[in-house]
Amino acid sequence: MKHRLIIEIEGKIHEETKERDSLRDQHLASGDFRIIRFTNEDVEKNLPLVLEKIMTVCQSYSLT
Repeated sequence: MKHRLIIEIEGKIHEETKERDSLRDQHLASGDFRIIRFTNEDVEKNLPLVLEKIMTVCQSYSLT
């Protein structure tokens, strides 16, 4: 099963590109992609929680 899931790990640069990211997100959503984001700090300091969220999102695809 294809999930069409995009996972982004964001650093400080994303603060400067929010408008562009929003337009890209709209475009990707129109193609039935889901985007979830985590900060660098989330990944570095709480990887188990990040992985749990990714699994939860993947599992939700089978419910839709």
